Amino acid sequence: TLVLKCGEDIMFAMLLPSSNTCAKTLAHYCGAKILGNNSASVSDCVTAFLAEMNKKAALIGCTNSTFDSPTGYSTTTKTTAKDLLRITIAASAYPEIARIWNKKSYSISIGGTNPRTQAITTTVANETLEADYYIFGGKTGHYNGGVADALVMVAEAKA
Repeated sequence: TLVLKCGEDIMFAMLLPSSNTCAKTLAHYCGAKILGNNSASVSDCVTAFLAEMNKKAALIGCTNSTFDSPTGYSTTTKTTAKDLLRITIAASAYPEIARIWNKKSYSISIGGTNPRTQAITTTVANETLEADYYIFGGKTGHYNGGVADALVMVAEAKA
């Protein structure tokens, strides 16, 4: 079972609108846990996280992927559509991830000197597909000037 120790807000922000900042935060947090050292440098934490991320990718059958960034936003990260699909299917097996992906939006309460509520929405949406499928989640990406589009989706045909 995946434990949401880093906070549900971070997971929602990472998985719905695909926040790179939250992916980096998660990598730092998890890397410190992997190292058993909460005082480790960000660089060491991210390196430890990426080593585990690449091991997990290999374990689930990804044979053409190498990740060197927790965001996937790197010119040297390599993957294929087939491997990305394997990762998406493996991720959807975690109830916590499936629960988050099943939401279209989520509100985050922000404290501090400027308290507010921030609504976030999924970037895994496609009106044409949603006419015939229930879309549960997936992985988005950016291309051609920052236009977001779903690259891989977990969906079920509507009856």
